[in-house]
Amino acid sequence: MDQIDKLDIALIEFRNKPEGTNPSSIVSGEFIVSPHQPGGWRPPTDVFETAEHIEVRIEIPGVDEADFRVTFTKNLLRISGDRRDTQPKSTVHQMEINYGTFISDVYIGIPVLKDLIEARYTQGFLHVILPKDGTTQEPRS
Repeated sequence: MDQIDKLDIALIEFRNKPEGTNPSSIVSGEFIVSPHQPGGWRPPTDVFETAEHIEVRIEIPGVDEADFRVTFTKNLLRISGDRRDTQPKSTVHQMEINYGTFISDVYIGIPVLKDLIEARYTQGFLHVILPKDGTTQEPRS
């Protein structure tokens, strides 16, 4: 089963959950942000839509730009990478910050201009801009 099939299943499961329960995925109209990924963790991810583009914003401080991987295949935006913990530790009393491999998959259900996708990393946030293909209507509410 490929990732798109898993996200389709997540959408079906979400639509069938009783009102008031927590979904395993964040679903809004044409966009699905995947739940926690096996083999990694998912940083906080926001998805915004304007008349011109979709913006995916990931909160991920402490990562070098070279450690990000951004791909877009079959309407699936995958942002992954590694956040390294370089602090020496002898005894840990509390550890809440995630380190290691992270993955955030976002299904984009509207046409975008794949060749014009841009990413920038500033002040601990990775912004991925996906320009709409021009045939997409105004943002849905």
